[in-house]
Amino acid sequence: MKIAIIDLGTNTFHLLIAEINSDYSYSIIHQENESVQLGKGGISINEIQTEAMERGFLTLKKFKEIIKKETINKVLAIGTSALRNAKNGTHFTDKVEKEIGIKIEIVTGDQEAELIYFGVNEAINTDLNRALIMDIGGGSVEFIISQNSKILWKKSFEIGVARLINNYSFSKELEKKESILLNDFLKTELKELIEILKIYPCKILIGSAGSFETFAAMCENNIGKN
Repeated sequence: MKIAIIDLGTNTFHLLIAEINSDYSYSIIHQENESVQLGKGGISINEIQTEAMERGFLTLKKFKEIIKKETINKVLAIGTSALRNAKNGTHFTDKVEKEIGIKIEIVTGDQEAELIYFGVNEAINTDLNRALIMDIGGGSVEFIISQNSKILWKKSFEIGVARLINNYSFSKELEKKESILLNDFLKTELKELIEILKIYPCKILIGSAGSFETFAAMCENNIGKN
């Protein structure tokens, strides 16, 4: 069985096509990302701008052409922070379903956090140690505390990178006063996380999404320089 999964993120749309075997193992047939910036210009007012809708629409048309070349049994399209918060989000999803034939399911923050956990748990063994999983997105950031293949706590916070950039006019290089302002904001927004970590302290942080790939590349680049 072949399935196509589309993740409609606030900054990036992802397409994954995989073949699922009878033993539930799988092989990836096709994978690509497209920078759409669906939240650009309107995320702070919870509205998708016309230009952003057009970029998203054209990307999904491209994805549909790729999908048509494969014998796909099922297509799953998941909308996250930008779409679930946008006042005109259903206008976009209705247009996509009508004109492209892709039905988009918009998930809640809790559902998104749970899906992230399942993805991480599929990729690495999280059975033994309690861990904090963190997924940095454009619209939201998800935190999940897990142990022994169970979710102990999960929450989605609407503090994604695109939202922060829209809400604050940061310098190219973050100044000290800007760093203090941002830290104070995050301490307030993440108060619930800070409190729950006192109950479930974690020594392991598992990073999900592209931001952590960038962090890893930066660390590798600095090895041996200090």
